[in-house]
Amino acid sequence: MLTRKMLRELVQNKTQFFSIFLMAFLGLLIFCGLDAESAGLTASFETYYEKQKLAELFVYSQELTKEDEKKIEAIEGVEAAERRFSIEGKAKLDGDPNMTLLFLEEEQVSIPYLESGEPFQTGENGIWLDAVFAENRKLEVGDTITLQFGTQEMTERIRGLILHPEFVYYLEDAGALLPEYGKYGFAVLSASAYPGEIPHNQMVISVCEGADAQQVRSRMEEYFGEDGTVVGDRKSNIGYVTAEAEYEQHRMMAYMFPTVFLCIAVLGILTTMTRMTANQRTVIGTLKALGFSKGRITLHYVSFGFWISLVGSLGGAWLGYSWLPDYMYGMMEEYYIIPEYVRVVSDNSYIAVAAAVLTAVLVSFFACRKELRECPAATLRPKPPGRQKSGWLERSPVWKHMAFSSRWNWRDITRNRVRTCMGMVGVVGCCMLLVCAFGCNDSMKDMGEWMYGELISCRYRILFEEGTSYRDVSEYAAAYGGQMVQETSVEFLKPDGNKKTGILTVADRGSYVHYQDSELKESPILPGKTAISHKMAAALSAEPGDIVYWRPVGEQKWQSFRVGMIYRTPSGQGIAMLRETYEALQYDFQPTVVLTNKSVPAAMTEDDIVAGIQNIHEMKEGMDRNMEMMNQMVLILVVAAVVLGVVVLHNLGVLSYVEKTREIATLKVLGFQTGKIRMILQKQNVWVTSAGILLGLPLGYAFLITICDTLSEEQDMVPVVTLPSYAMAVAGTFLVSVLVNFLLSKRVKDIDMVEALKGAE
Repeated sequence: MLTRKMLRELVQNKTQFFSIFLMAFLGLLIFCGLDAESAGLTASFETYYEKQKLAELFVYSQELTKEDEKKIEAIEGVEAAERRFSIEGKAKLDGDPNMTLLFLEEEQVSIPYLESGEPFQTGENGIWLDAVFAENRKLEVGDTITLQFGTQEMTERIRGLILHPEFVYYLEDAGALLPEYGKYGFAVLSASAYPGEIPHNQMVISVCEGADAQQVRSRMEEYFGEDGTVVGDRKSNIGYVTAEAEYEQHRMMAYMFPTVFLCIAVLGILTTMTRMTANQRTVIGTLKALGFSKGRITLHYVSFGFWISLVGSLGGAWLGYSWLPDYMYGMMEEYYIIPEYVRVVSDNSYIAVAAAVLTAVLVSFFACRKELRECPAATLRPKPPGRQKSGWLERSPVWKHMAFSSRWNWRDITRNRVRTCMGMVGVVGCCMLLVCAFGCNDSMKDMGEWMYGELISCRYRILFEEGTSYRDVSEYAAAYGGQMVQETSVEFLKPDGNKKTGILTVADRGSYVHYQDSELKESPILPGKTAISHKMAAALSAEPGDIVYWRPVGEQKWQSFRVGMIYRTPSGQGIAMLRETYEALQYDFQPTVVLTNKSVPAAMTEDDIVAGIQNIHEMKEGMDRNMEMMNQMVLILVVAAVVLGVVVLHNLGVLSYVEKTREIATLKVLGFQTGKIRMILQKQNVWVTSAGILLGLPLGYAFLITICDTLSEEQDMVPVVTLPSYAMAVAGTFLVSVLVNFLLSKRVKDIDMVEALKGAE
């Protein structure tokens, strides 16, 4: 009997229960989907790293001997060590794209992943080419490609297309913000293919299972001493740290997004079950009089929340797992290059479903227990009307001057606080998601303009090959009226004794390089001073007044400076100074880039010393093309915001309409026209929407700040929400709210006056 009663009441209250179902469904869809995606992302990368034996430690030096390799392998905790030679070169193709070339002696650590062709073999001629680069350049196995590096030039047959665990995400240089695969790439060759004696400048090391990589690193640093050799861990690889930050960001979003939907579901259950049990007071008394136990009646009402939340949670979890990871992976494949992406169901998903159902059961129990406490005789009698107290506004002089509609709405709000709170939460969630969506788009667009418009104000960047003399670079600078800049790697000493690498930017006289302080106000670097980037200062836990120790890679002597100016930059995290400051430290200024506003011919890339030319306008356009992932994310947030707003406000509108039927009928009896009553209802809606928007705007911006803060240490994005975006978020929220209320208020003219007023007899 109670089962039939439950089914009948589910149909009678289908709108309210469907909204609860939908909120639980969407909350678990987003949580389990993002959880499966973030856990799968972690598993995909970790499996790839493990299978290809990504090096856990990296050594960078001018020259590494066979004796060095043997000594490193003998260190406790080292499993294998391999020397190799890495050099930047160019491929003789259209545009002379830059190529990172790795000459390998062995293949035990950081093993390339074969996409097609022959497996890599040491001692064999040929080239194993970046598969993504080959796809963009229409190159296939069996084709030949000519490479140029330094004064050398060699032509090799492509024997295989590969991916590489060290190149899951890679940029052309420190000035790039987003990858543009195809404009540059990497290749692997056997050391025997190198023309002449090979100068090994890198070593990759794997550690034994269970060994502490940082302890092994310390022992290696003791071996090399202070000869300028740099020992780095995986976090010195931009691909590793960027991917790690990506799946940590997604894991954080998996907890933040669904919270709004699940809160709405809980409030929906609370309001719906409270109203249902209050309206069925005499039914509950009848059931008690017929002999139904308190426990059985409680179980009956609790089952509403249980079944609705269970079906919604399981359905959302299943669809989230089945669809959302693949959707997200489709966007991420443009940025992160790994063989395959997998989905993983973590324990968090099972816990989330159980927690959602348990919460719904508890809320249902607390909502109905008040009516179940009384004895059958008391429950069979209608509940006496509660005593209403005047609030502070009603006791104030302002109350007498308020319009009737305002008084009526104020009393309705204060007497139905839970319903009003639920409406505000829905509006807050809608507005918050819209602000975050538009803010993400604004922040990405601003990053390009910030980097290539405010910090770098030139039209072209001319990049030079490593080792190019100052005299040669200065001739180009003089010919094109450019500013010379040196960008080189430096090593920092962290407070815990570990080391971290970054970028040193040394600017010569000119007006194309600019710096902005923490408030994003232009702040030039003074002579004799050293500035540190915001993200690097955070990584080193450096505050103004602290001492920071650094040295150029390959140098033995440590330098120091006291933190003063902290500047913001989206990429190239490290330190910056003027040329005269750098030379005062007894270093030679070796410019690597010339910035100019004059047009630079594409044919310049054929010069032996020119590594490449970057057109700032084309780089901005490249960022716009790479905005697809962000556009998809914005679309998801906008759809989620609209669904949240429509469902919550529609549910509350129906609930409010049912609860206020008698009051609305009374107003019609008193002579209020239908249009006037709809205006009164719309007025309350505007109040609640306005209050929700006022809370949603700062919360949306705070949400955006959290997303920006989860970027990797190599990237810095300033949260930006423009006035048009705020206006669209406010207008969108109001539009959803007003339209829903407008559609629901049409029911006013269809009220059955006799039925509505019968309860007051």
